[in-house]
Amino acid sequence: PGNDSSWVATLLAGAFVLFMHLPVVLKTAPDACGQGIGFRSLTAGMFLAGGLAGLLSLQALGWGLALRAWAMRNLQQAGLPVSRSWLAALFVFPWISNDFPVVGWLFRLSGAVISERFFAVLGYPVFREGTLLLVGGLPVSIDAACAGLGLLQSLFVAGILLLLLFFPRGPGFWLLLPWIPVLAWVANTARILLLTAVAMSEGVEFTQGIFHTWGGLLAIALMLSLSIPLLFALRGAFASPSKGKSG
Repeated sequence: PGNDSSWVATLLAGAFVLFMHLPVVLKTAPDACGQGIGFRSLTAGMFLAGGLAGLLSLQALGWGLALRAWAMRNLQQAGLPVSRSWLAALFVFPWISNDFPVVGWLFRLSGAVISERFFAVLGYPVFREGTLLLVGGLPVSIDAACAGLGLLQSLFVAGILLLLLFFPRGPGFWLLLPWIPVLAWVANTARILLLTAVAMSEGVEFTQGIFHTWGGLLAIALMLSLSIPLLFALRGAFASPSKGKSG
C-alpha cells in the first residue's frame, strides 16, 4: 500500500480475517463464518498473497469474501441485504489506482478529448497532445491528480449504498450496478471541464489551490443529487410490473 489510509485498511481487514480464522484453527471458538477449512484457507491465502505481491485487489477480494461469509451467517436473520452489501467493503482498499493505473490514464485521456471538443464547439482555438491541452492560449495539463480514481472508488461506495437503499431486494441492484463506473466517468469529465473553464476565467493558480479539491467534491455532489431523483423513478418502474402481476 502506498499511503496511510491503505495501510489502515489493510490492518483492519487483516485483523478481521485473523478474527475469523485463528480461533477456529486454535479450537477456541465456534466457526464464525459457517465455511469449511478450504474456504477459510482460500480467503486468508488471498489476503496474504495480495499483501506479499502488492496486489490490493487480491487483498480486497479475500477480505470481502470473508466478510460476506461472516455476514451471511450472523446478520442475515436481521433481514439485512448482506448478499449484496458486502460489495461496498471491497472498496475500502484503493485497488483500482494501485493495481489498474491504465484505468486512470483512460479517464484522463477521454476527459482531455471531451474537453477539446467541448471548447472547440464554443469557438475557442484548441490544441491537444495526449492529456495536454492548449485552450485559447492557456496550457492545461490533465495530470494524475485528475485521473478520477479516488472519485471512482468513492462513487462505488456511495453508489452501492444508494442502490441498497432503493433496491435492497430484486434485480434492480444488479442491473444498475454496472452503471456506477459510467457515472464516475461523467462526474470526472464534468470536473475536468469545470476546472478548465475556471482556469480560463480566474487563472491557473486559482484552480490549483483549494478549488481543485472542492471542484471534485462539487462533481460528486452534483452527480449524486441528479442520481437520487432518477433512482426514485427507476424504483417505481421496477415495482410497477410486480404490482401488475399481483393484481
